[in-house]
Amino acid sequence: MTEKTLSQRLPVGDPRNKVEFLADEFEATAAELLRRLTLLEGASSGSDVDPHAFSNNLLRNAGFVGAIDAAVNGGSDRWNQPYGTKDNNDSLSITGQVALQTSPNWGGEVPIGGSGTFRYDHWSFNTTEGALRYNAFNYKQVLFQVFRVPAVSRDALQTTSCYLRLMSGGGTERTRFGIVKLDENFKATGYVASKIAHGQGTHQEFDVWLNDIDLASTGCTHFAFFVERLDVKTYNMSSYILGAGVYCGGEPDFIPEIANTHIDFDDQQFIKIATGVNAADIKDNASFPLPAMLYPNGASKHLLVHVVEQGIPRNNFPSLITMTQQGDQFVLSGVSPAADTSIKYDIEAYYTKSVNKIHYYDMPDYVAA
Repeated sequence: MTEKTLSQRLPVGDPRNKVEFLADEFEATAAELLRRLTLLEGASSGSDVDPHAFSNNLLRNAGFVGAIDAAVNGGSDRWNQPYGTKDNNDSLSITGQVALQTSPNWGGEVPIGGSGTFRYDHWSFNTTEGALRYNAFNYKQVLFQVFRVPAVSRDALQTTSCYLRLMSGGGTERTRFGIVKLDENFKATGYVASKIAHGQGTHQEFDVWLNDIDLASTGCTHFAFFVERLDVKTYNMSSYILGAGVYCGGEPDFIPEIANTHIDFDDQQFIKIATGVNAADIKDNASFPLPAMLYPNGASKHLLVHVVEQGIPRNNFPSLITMTQQGDQFVLSGVSPAADTSIKYDIEAYYTKSVNKIHYYDMPDYVAA
């Protein structure tokens, strides 16, 4: 991806805004250069400073520049996910699966019996490039990204920091964020550290840090950074996640540049499994082939399948469907026949290389704060 030049990032309108923007950019650049020089001087003098700590954000797509397959500037995501109760961790169907589609490199899920969606938005034009929006209802949802323990000193691992940039849509929400441990099957086993942030006013961006996290003493090699919306008292208001970071070696002395973090754009793909399927063929015991992709953790941890109207993926098949893997196929069940048999349907899959759920709400020490 080609980065935007400074001139392309200038705000439009009043020249004063442009001058203030440039001043902020120069100050941030100068602070970053000074910080790097300090680290290099510390390393060359034989001090305990770890030159590989501090500067690198362990999270990818940290500014949500890579978006869901969607229209930009507040457009909806590709699928209009039905608000049925999520009740089956092993079903491939998005109508029952707790996993949700998100941005590249990120995963999302809801608790059993819950519901929810993530949407892409573009709210801020100065400090951030994009935003991921929790839906506008009081649903519990968690966003997460899996990362491995980095190759830095033990001291740096013992002083890890998490960064979060949030914005309220007008509600009075609480957002819990932090790090959880993962087992060899990428299931969350417990909190390493967490903190609760509160909204700061309608469409007001704010930053929050969680410091002095000890990753070294956990004995784990895989973790997940998470952002969980606990509640929102104004029922129909959204919450926005504008950026995030995990840094080893303590809190940086500058506001992180999150828009330019690495993005694996091929982390997620939408795949056509079948197209132009007759409504009468969407029925119990109908089977379709699994896409020929890698499923190192089982298909249900990498794949979400949805039945949508042909050419109009925002229109769902009018029935909540269970899809169960059987070898290299998946089989439908629980299908209620469509009333309009003239409509044809496409069967689409949302595939992610990284796991699409960590069973966050099933953690032994999960607390509904």
